[in-house]
Amino acid sequence: MAEAADDKIPRRARELFDKGLVAVERKNYDYAIDMFLAALEMAPSFMQARKFLRAASINAFNETHSSAISHQVAHVISTLGGLGDLFKGRKALRAGQALDALQLSDRVLRKDPFNLPFVRLQCAAAEKAGMPEIAIHTLQTVREYYPENTELVSSMGDILKNANRLEEARECFEHVVQAKPTDMAAVKALKDILALESMKNSGMGEAAEKGGSFRDRLRDAAEASRLEAANRRVKAESDLEALIRDAVSKVQQEPENVNHRRALATLYEQANHLEDAVYALTEIRRVSGMNDPQVDQNILSIRLKQFDREIAMLVENGDKPGADRKRAEKEEFRLKEIRAQVERYPNDLQLKFVCGEALLAIGQHDEAIRLFQQSMRIPKNRVRSLYSLAVCFKEKGQADMAVEQLLKAEGEVPNMNEMRKEILYLLGTLLDQAGRSAEAMARFKEIYQADINFKDVAEKINQSYKRGPAPDAPA
Repeated sequence: MAEAADDKIPRRARELFDKGLVAVERKNYDYAIDMFLAALEMAPSFMQARKFLRAASINAFNETHSSAISHQVAHVISTLGGLGDLFKGRKALRAGQALDALQLSDRVLRKDPFNLPFVRLQCAAAEKAGMPEIAIHTLQTVREYYPENTELVSSMGDILKNANRLEEARECFEHVVQAKPTDMAAVKALKDILALESMKNSGMGEAAEKGGSFRDRLRDAAEASRLEAANRRVKAESDLEALIRDAVSKVQQEPENVNHRRALATLYEQANHLEDAVYALTEIRRVSGMNDPQVDQNILSIRLKQFDREIAMLVENGDKPGADRKRAEKEEFRLKEIRAQVERYPNDLQLKFVCGEALLAIGQHDEAIRLFQQSMRIPKNRVRSLYSLAVCFKEKGQADMAVEQLLKAEGEVPNMNEMRKEILYLLGTLLDQAGRSAEAMARFKEIYQADINFKDVAEKINQSYKRGPAPDAPA
């Protein structure tokens, strides 16, 4: 079963896909994943939906698991939690029900897009269903996550070879042979592909006259890999432009539908057509006749990208003073826009938090404190607001009030993560400065036992032990 052409995809699947794009724009990844999965249930070969599904799953996974250790723990937990679906998928494959197995693999990959048993299930299901493009895309995605895993690269090479995509298959096996010269299976596979390419191009005699195609081809492997990478980029850009044309057509057919315009703006941004993206977003305001905080934030985000692009050009041209001026202009513009949004949407506590962070960065602590005291009413921002409040108080020389905020934040993050490390580190530093060394060391030790490389915590612990034990901290 080949990838479905646009006109073969059910209208309802397209509508679900569009809803998913809007959710991605709003960073509502869970809802986006729901929409993409629903679209794929109707059209399993809808590759555009599948690609966005994988991207949304990865974003959601990375947001939840921010560190390498967190990723490793998540892989173990997801494997245990997904065993039931994994066994069902393998059973479906044995029964010849490849599409059922494919749906099950989508379900488990939603929770952990980098889980190798889940990836293998999806690849096996896709191949058996006659949709090798799905397996190839899945392996390309996880290959970046596991750069040293040559087994994955070999698997992708086999699938590409079976799909008669010989140049890409060759690149895979060249990579494996370069990484593991003793992998005789990969060496044989590479020889076989080179022979197939020679036959396909009718170049066997010419290659022999030049002294053996295998060595010649290996010598040119780096150049071939560069060409293939360029080809993949061109294809990805072509796919994106096709999506843009489709989105433009939908806007023309239903000009009052703001969801179509949101989807178009997202695609323009992904294609780096930033001016077009801003225009599409401003048109949402005109069509809807009202302000939308999400639209305002998206426009601001894109305008900041435009600043970054200008800064990069100045740096490339060696104009350091110009780049510095443009950076200052960017920050001034950012703060001005965020303040305007806070005034426009006085009940939006998320905006208050963002504005507070911007004010903290430039040292306007009193105004930042006022905003953080309000933004902490949002559960998802409460801990970060408490931490930022503490930083403000510390910078104002009000260490006792900073400690109070950090103690509250410490109690609300029971499990070790990057946020807890930051809280404990700042709390320990302030306690140490206040002469409460035992309490400070208790915080530093907690970090040390979880992450010895965090800032200078190892040095603090080592110095503490050289000085001798501190008095016991109060209970």
